[in-house]
Amino acid sequence: MRRWFDGHLDLAFLAALGRNMAKEVEDCGGGLQPAAVTFSSLRAGHVKAALATIFIQRRVPVAEARRRGEEEPWCCLDTFPWCFDALKEAGDVARRQLATYARWQQEGFIEIVSPRQSLASPVVPPEPRPSGSVEHNPERKRSLTVAAPIPHEPLKVVLLMEGAVGMERVEEFDAFYEAGVRVVSLTWAEGSVWSGGDHFGGDVTWMGRELIFRMNELGIVHDVSHLSERAFWSVMELGKGMKIASHSNCRSLLPGARYPERHLSDEQIRAIVAGGGVIGVNLFSPFLVDASEERRATIADVVCHIRHMEEVAGRRDFLALGSDMDGGFSRNELPTDLDSPEKLERLAEALAADGWSKQELDRFCWGNWERVVT
Repeated sequence: MRRWFDGHLDLAFLAALGRNMAKEVEDCGGGLQPAAVTFSSLRAGHVKAALATIFIQRRVPVAEARRRGEEEPWCCLDTFPWCFDALKEAGDVARRQLATYARWQQEGFIEIVSPRQSLASPVVPPEPRPSGSVEHNPERKRSLTVAAPIPHEPLKVVLLMEGAVGMERVEEFDAFYEAGVRVVSLTWAEGSVWSGGDHFGGDVTWMGRELIFRMNELGIVHDVSHLSERAFWSVMELGKGMKIASHSNCRSLLPGARYPERHLSDEQIRAIVAGGGVIGVNLFSPFLVDASEERRATIADVVCHIRHMEEVAGRRDFLALGSDMDGGFSRNELPTDLDSPEKLERLAEALAADGWSKQELDRFCWGNWERVVT
């Protein structure tokens, strides 16, 4: 069975939603049921590594959500611990998610890695830290001996800050870097102090430019998945090093999309590929099937988006998985025949039937993300 590297999983968000990630999916609890993702289901699907997010969002008042035509459950004022009311609160919310990852590392469920550390490095339990600490030093030397047996191999995790709204000033980013963040998107859908988002447009702000320059200095990978059209091209111009779309699909295949800038135009696909970047294919059904079709996606629709991107780029070596499983939706909104990590092998089989070689599949399932983060 081949190994998988998933380019987008909102693991700490799911824990904040009340999900017990240590349990089987049938018993994990929390929202967004039925569930697809827990640590055990990822192991069952041979998902060995992931870009795992710090995802927080502004708490949207009910009246504002109604004006936008959004569903009320996502604007609850009191019970969503990944939300914040003011920017001064956002840092605390983001640090709670960092603390979740630190706790999972202490418990042996994950291992936070940095681009300077091989994903194939020996698995060693982390050193104990004071309660509540989220400090993570990627330069700390690791022992080559295991002090105590662990029941499973930890999931290798590279931290992705999705939206960067946990900061008010550029100087605050260094603390997140020290905690292990190595991939950053300047905004989630609605926009931030750093950049316009895919819902409402706008460009990178002057503060966002300063943050990009600091990220360049630190060798941070730039994620463009939620940027507006204008902000996308600004990041492509100003950002140095690797640019990725961790979980994005094809705009041209979704003409009825409510927010078309959420998806990549053919020109954007070519730009990412020309820069040596990687695109992770998103498995959210409404991002695979146009709204006019009023049906749930299948693996065939996933292959259709992959095929379109390879035709646009004239190559396959930039494509990977960015599933976004359970990232704000249940398994019922994944493709009918690809609704859990255990079924990922079916996608590899479908690509093989579409003419992909073993080497190309190995890159899609693992190698392309590995070259981004190591």
